[in-house]
Amino acid sequence: MGARPLNSIPFIFILLLSGCVGTAQRLSAIDSALTEIQAGRAEQGRAALEKMCSEGWSGPCALLGKPAESHSPVPIMQGVTSGEQSRFAILTPGKDKLTYYVRWEGGLERLTAEYFSSPGSPGGLDQIEAFHLDPKVKYELLVIGAQAQLWDKRSFRALDLNKRRARLAIASCMDDRYTSEQAKIWPQLLRQKPDAILMIGDNVYVDRGAFTGGAVNPEFIWLRYRQTRSTLAVFRADPLVPVFAVWDDHDFGKNDGDRTFAYKNESAEVFYTYFPQRKPGPGFERGPGVSSWWTAFGVHVALLDDRSFRSPDHLDVPDQTHFGPEQEKWLQDHLDASREPVLVVSGDQFFGGYHKFESYEGNQPVSFKQRLEEWKKVKVPLVFVSGDRHLTEILKVPKEALGYPTFELTSSAIHAKVYPNAFKKDPSPNQLAGADGVFNYLIMEIMRADHGFLQVDAQSFTLGEKQLYQKTLTVKH
Repeated sequence: MGARPLNSIPFIFILLLSGCVGTAQRLSAIDSALTEIQAGRAEQGRAALEKMCSEGWSGPCALLGKPAESHSPVPIMQGVTSGEQSRFAILTPGKDKLTYYVRWEGGLERLTAEYFSSPGSPGGLDQIEAFHLDPKVKYELLVIGAQAQLWDKRSFRALDLNKRRARLAIASCMDDRYTSEQAKIWPQLLRQKPDAILMIGDNVYVDRGAFTGGAVNPEFIWLRYRQTRSTLAVFRADPLVPVFAVWDDHDFGKNDGDRTFAYKNESAEVFYTYFPQRKPGPGFERGPGVSSWWTAFGVHVALLDDRSFRSPDHLDVPDQTHFGPEQEKWLQDHLDASREPVLVVSGDQFFGGYHKFESYEGNQPVSFKQRLEEWKKVKVPLVFVSGDRHLTEILKVPKEALGYPTFELTSSAIHAKVYPNAFKKDPSPNQLAGADGVFNYLIMEIMRADHGFLQVDAQSFTLGEKQLYQKTLTVKH
C-alpha cells in the first residue's frame, strides 16, 4: 500500500465535473471515479474531487489530504498489526453505512468492511483490514458517511516487528463506570508512545448488572462490550496504537467464571468481534479459546485464555486445570520450539499462592506444579505478566521454580476499584516492587532479547503521570 503511486489509486468519476449530484449518489460517484483513475484518468478524477470539496463535501476534501472537520467521530480500535498489515474495529451508530479509506502521501485505497450486529443493539461494528503497508509511512484512516461527509480521521502506522527495542503498555481492569479517571489516564498512557498495548483482561465489565440493569446473556454481553467501547478514551485517540488482547473473568462474562459458564462460546464470538483477532496474520497466531501467540521485537508473547477451559476453583481432583489440556499442549509446543524469550501472559496471577484471591498457584496447585515441571524444560527465558489483583507489583520468581531466577509483573487496575493497604492484609513475600490503592498501568520497554537473555525496563504509573516504581529486570536462562 505504501509503495503505490498516486496515479494508480482511484479518485472520482469524471461526470461530476458537469455539476452537483444528489447526496444519495455521492458515494457511488466516488467509487465510480476510483475505477476511472485506475484506468489512467487521474487528472480528471482529481479535478472532480476538488470540485466536490469546493462545494463543501468534507469527505472529498479529506481524500485530497485537505483540512476537513470530522462530522461524527466514532470509536476505533487498531488491532493485530504487522509491518505489512493492520486490522481495525469501528463502532457504527444506528444503521448508517460507513465507508473506509486509507490515505498516505501519494496514495489512497478503499477498504472492504465486514459488518457485525446483535439483536437489540443500537448499532453494529465494522471490521476492516489494510494490506501492503510500510512501517516507515504514516497513514490516515478516513471514515466517510453516506452523504460523502467525513465522519472521522485517525492516523496510524504499521509495526516493524523486527525492531529490537520497543515499548509495550500493559493494562487490565477497565471499569467504564470510572468515567473521569479513564478520561485522564488513557491519554496519559498514550503520551508515553507505546508501540503496542496489551489489554490483558477485564477489558469490559460485562457482569455489572446493577449498573446496566440486565441479566448476562449473549445480547447483554454484546451491549456491555459496546458500552465500554463507546466510553473509553483510548478508542477516541489519535494516533491509533495497535492493541493485542485476552480476557479474564469480567469480560468472559461471569465473575470468577470457568468452563461451566453457559455462554462461553457466545462470549468468545463477541470478543472476536470487538477485538479483531479471529484470523492469523504476520507474526500472529490464534490459539485455543481466545488465546494467541504474537512474535515481535525479539520476543514471543503468549496471551493465554484463563477462563474457557478452567476447572472450577479449588476443585480437589487430580485433573484440575487452569488452561485446559489442549491449551497447555499448544503452549508447551510453542515454548519448546522457541528460540527467543517468551512473555507468558494471563488475566490472573501465576505465582499468587500468597493471597486468597484467584491465581494459578492458589486455585489449581496440582496443575501449577505440573506446568512448572514442563516449563523447566524450555530452553529460553520465561517472564510472566498478569492482571486481576487491583494492585501492581513485581514478584521475584525463585530459582527453584524454573531453574533460573525470573519475574512476574502484575498491572491492575487502570480504572476500577482499588484497595488501599492490600499488601498489609496479604503480604507479598517475594515482592521486588509494588503499590496498592492506586490506578495503574505498566510500561515495559524491551531493552535486549536473544536466545538465553532478556532485559526489560519496567515502569508503573498512576494518575498525574506519577511513577510508582521503576526496575530494570534481567533474566538469563
